[in-house]
Amino acid sequence: MKAASLAWAGLAAALVALALLAWRVEPTAIDWQPALALAQPWRAYSAVAVHYSGLHLAANAAGAALVAALGLAARVSQCSVWAWFVALMTVPFIPTGVPASEKNVEFGVTLNESPGGATTSDRSTVY
Repeated sequence: MKAASLAWAGLAAALVALALLAWRVEPTAIDWQPALALAQPWRAYSAVAVHYSGLHLAANAAGAALVAALGLAARVSQCSVWAWFVALMTVPFIPTGVPASEKNVEFGVTLNESPGGATTSDRSTVY
């Protein structure tokens, strides 16, 4: 088995390990919050480890396992491993196309608007 393929699987495993370590952390301590972007720029990277439910965490871990298996089966090159790593490091700097407003400043939070116009946050409905 090629060393690059093992590095690919290792990168996938590292992402799962990061998510498992962050599972016990209060999400608001590490999630993406645009208002804190300049004061706490590390949140652009730590937000990848935030999961709002066990189902969300399990689905992402299964996805990472699939990506690792595909990389092993395809015998990816070292260049592919570096490309994936660079993509992970640059994603926080790619505009999402989501307009900033009070209703969507925090990703992963379901916002419920009542008939009176009041907005409340409900994390229990996020998958």
